[in-house]
Amino acid sequence: MRGPLPEAKRLTKSRAARAKARLAECPDGARWAEAITRLAASRFASGENDRNWVADFDFLLKPDSITKIEEGKYDNRGGPKVPTAAEIAETERRNRELFEEARQMGRPSNADRG
Repeated sequence: MRGPLPEAKRLTKSRAARAKARLAECPDGARWAEAITRLAASRFASGENDRNWVADFDFLLKPDSITKIEEGKYDNRGGPKVPTAAEIAETERRNRELFEEARQMGRPSNADRG
């Protein structure tokens, strides 16, 4: 889900304490997954800014980061809307349905076999 964002290599004691605090504030894993997906799609958070700043694991552990991400602070401007994790999942579900319908249409039924 992290896309171009840097990988966290170690969970230090300090990081673990901050992660525990953030999870206590927001225990919903789906919200975190969607926020990370949304942040990974952000050009700004991926370093396309005047300071070459990149959102990393420590950024996610800050108290207000998830709220700012959900509010769209890091969304791309002037481009296509970034799909949410729920929208991506719905598109994938619908694609599977359409594929299955197409597969069924191509397969002759027992009645057609004569």
